[in-house]
Parts: sequence; C-alpha cells; structure tokens
Amino acid sequence: MRRIVSTLFALATVAAGPLAAQSHTTFSGTWVLDTAKSQGMVPKSSELKITQTDKSLTIERNAVGPTGQPVSSTLVYNLDGTPSTNSLGGNGMTVDLKSTTTWDGPALVISTTADIQGGMKQTERLSIENGGKQLTVHGEIAVAGQAASGNLIFTKK
Repeated sequence: MRRIVSTLFALATVAAGPLAAQSHTTFSGTWVLDTAKSQGMVPKSSELKITQTDKSLTIERNAVGPTGQPVSSTLVYNLDGTPSTNSLGGNGMTVDLKSTTTWDGPALVISTTADIQGGMKQTERLSIENGGKQLTVHGEIAVAGQAASGNLIFTKK
C-alpha cells in the first residue's frame, strides 16, 4: 500500500489548472528537485519539464522513487476549467487520474481523484517563489484510509 501511495504521489505531484495566458503564474521551464529542502515522501531525484500554453499545461517527469525505482510520466492538464484525465501505469496496473484545477491567488491548486483501493484523493498546490527560481509543490494524498503530505522543492535549471 505504501508503495502505491508513494508511486502515485511521486507521479502525480505536479499538475495545473485554468490559466489566462498573461494573468496567472507561469510554471514553464525545467525544474530539478532539491531533496535537502523537500519533506515527506521525497523521491531520490526528480526533474520536471513543464510546458504551459493558454489552454494546457504539460508536465514531463523523470524521477527515481524512494525505493530506487525509475518513474517517468507525462501529464497534460486542461487550463480552461474542464476536467483532465491522465493514465498512469506501473507494477502491472493502470490508473486513470481525473483532475480539476483552480487558482488561489498566484498559486495553482490541482484536485485529483482515482478509483484505486477504495478511492484516491490528492490535492496539490503549486507556487513559484524566490524570484521565479523555486517551484514549491505542497501535496496531500489519501488512499484506502491512509494519508500523507509533503512539500517538494524544485529549483529552475
């Protein structure tokens, strides 16, 4: 169970929501995980390549999970307020993630659900800090009655 929560948290820990091209925070760029500053279920390493347009946000993630297992994913989120669906696979299973996004000031909040072991709910809050040099992802996840939270800190490459 912990492996599933860890894998889902690592894979889905960066997403996005409704954006007007020039009026909200831009997350585009290549971001590298700072493991020393991060807390919670922290991968051994992670790099995010984020591409943002006025209609979508695409996150390409390459990571090495806490158990040393490589994890890669590409997630695409609608930025027009409509739900997004992404599929993740691993360990012989596929999970469909359904996400919606909202803005909380300059921060982007992503709410994701999945039908796995009685249901998975995840909330992520993305914010840009330190003059655009740091991406902070605060995540909370609950699966089968178990909950976890953490902060992943990325620096711009």
